[in-house]
Amino acid sequence: MSKARALQKQQNAVAEGIRVSLKEKGIITNDMREGVCDLLSLKIPVESVNSTIHTVARMLGSNVPDLIDRCSVSRIALEGLVAANMQSVWEVHNAEAVTLSNDGTTNKHLNYESRHGLMICFFGITQAANHQSDTQLQGWVDAVQEMHDTYNGSPGLGKSKPWDWRVFTQMVKGISTNHAHDQKRLFRLFGDLKTNYEAELLGEASFQSPDRLEDVYPILAEEVKRCIEDAGGEEEWEALTAEE
Repeated sequence: MSKARALQKQQNAVAEGIRVSLKEKGIITNDMREGVCDLLSLKIPVESVNSTIHTVARMLGSNVPDLIDRCSVSRIALEGLVAANMQSVWEVHNAEAVTLSNDGTTNKHLNYESRHGLMICFFGITQAANHQSDTQLQGWVDAVQEMHDTYNGSPGLGKSKPWDWRVFTQMVKGISTNHAHDQKRLFRLFGDLKTNYEAELLGEASFQSPDRLEDVYPILAEEVKRCIEDAGGEEEWEALTAEE
């Protein structure tokens, strides 16, 4: 009888020794969060992640006493997206230049747009209202702005060294697309966007630099003079309201 109890005690000790917990004090550990992201990247469905973990654990002779529900898996996936956005911003602004790639497709009457940059970073696939070039350009603007908002809102790098998303457009040196007309027009539209933001950034830099204000004042004086002439002269200019 004592031998049976001793054997059972030994078995319990072995089982306890290979016990794997998904949580610490009720909080899913960082290692498990990374593991969940790995499972999702292997196309394991959200609702099957928990059962997959327990199945693999049993195969390896491990004991997993706790569970991870679907809501937790979904939140972990969103955390991975936030981390990916921050990584994309950091890598873009630490590269010398970026070449973009773009394409669109329709599946089951839903439009999708794929974006990626050669550093290499994947900027995601999102649904779109249509295949028009203007819509695709706005998709790029929204994606890049969202990434920069995430990065700049982080308590670490974002607060110490925030990045203006318009600088991203200045780093783009090319766009890789297919031969479709909407892609060719997208290239031209992005070029116009880049030129406009280049002017904005250079203008802001001039105003912020005391050494360059001497060059700006004559330009401003000439522009004010032109505005007064367009208004019809000094008297007409003085008669304008603040809103006008």
